[in-house]
Amino acid sequence: MAPQFFGTIAKHLKSENIVDGKGFERLIVEKPFGTDYATASKLNDELLATFDEEQIFRIDHYLGKEMIQSIFAVRFANLIFENVWNKDFIDKIEIILVNDGSTDDSLVYCKELAEKIKQIRIVTKENGGIASARNYGLKFATGTFITFCDQDDIVLRAYLPFIKLMQENKCDTLISDVTVCQDGQLKKQNRIVLDEVCDSNAINSLVRFYIGGRKFPIKYPLQQEVNVPNSIWNCIFSSHIIEQNNIYFEAFVDYDDDWKFCVENVLYSKRVYLAKDSFYIWIINTASESHTPKYIPGLYERRQRSIEWQTNILKNLNVPEEEIKINTILQTKRSIIWGFYNSFILSFLKCRKETSEIIHRSNFDKIYSQCESVVDVLYIFLLTNHLFPIAYFVNKYFLRRKYH
Repeated sequence: MAPQFFGTIAKHLKSENIVDGKGFERLIVEKPFGTDYATASKLNDELLATFDEEQIFRIDHYLGKEMIQSIFAVRFANLIFENVWNKDFIDKIEIILVNDGSTDDSLVYCKELAEKIKQIRIVTKENGGIASARNYGLKFATGTFITFCDQDDIVLRAYLPFIKLMQENKCDTLISDVTVCQDGQLKKQNRIVLDEVCDSNAINSLVRFYIGGRKFPIKYPLQQEVNVPNSIWNCIFSSHIIEQNNIYFEAFVDYDDDWKFCVENVLYSKRVYLAKDSFYIWIINTASESHTPKYIPGLYERRQRSIEWQTNILKNLNVPEEEIKINTILQTKRSIIWGFYNSFILSFLKCRKETSEIIHRSNFDKIYSQCESVVDVLYIFLLTNHLFPIAYFVNKYFLRRKYH
């Protein structure tokens, strides 16, 4: 890089908010530092416009090159670094593998891992689904902090500094941004763009946002507009919050069990840390079985339990009755459309029967006001006006929507 651009680059680091004065920020400038006294002074002034003097390091050469090239030798040959980078630096790590009644060779593989890694504990139960498995695993957890990992995802080493952030800021829960790897492509979602601590007032608004999304906009002075993910694997929870408030997973529907667990942990926390970085990579393989649409029996009943739970949470937060009604209408709309998508993989007659029952049991007064897309409007119009054959035909041959 040409030396005449050093000052310009420093200027744009600030103008583009890459450098904001809030984190560990350092600038290393390798020679030449100008060509004479005048140009060196000019460059110095340009750098000081963005960085403080103690942040600027002027060096003759990149002295760390050999060290980086031999990073493994540095770690394992140097006891100072080894103690910091080794798992033994942590007071205690426990990894609980829940064997939820597997019928393949998963248990054999888990036992092989447990023989090699002393922190692994295997617990086995009859198959009961993911919510049941997580609740069972929680019974055996003894750590101060708890997080969850699906069997095909990746927890990054950065997980450990996140715990330190929680301790330093006296937070009970941490929510990080999300990194997704879909079919080999890695992408950070930038749902949280700033590191921030939420107090009790902010927590109440976060809970409302968790439930109603943009229907309940955040009404407190955060430095950012967050779109908090409703998953558990990008969160770190405090075990005492879970135990004291009897928080557990309930098998509502798919993501709703994650959602309930997150909301209740946030609700009962005194302080919540929002982290712009991520410590977890969610692996999405669109060809895998977990992403193949499957019929879910009793979907409508599960959705109704979820709506009742949401209503009780909102009432406890003293949310105005009108806003609660808005959320109920929104969730009812989703129940109708999702119920149609869910039963679509059945035969025409079974799909028609199940969808008709949902329509009969639903109150769709003002439902169009909560349609989130033109597709929503189309399906609600067709289904609530008993034009099921047309809705079925449109979905089968044109839109091909599925519930997952």
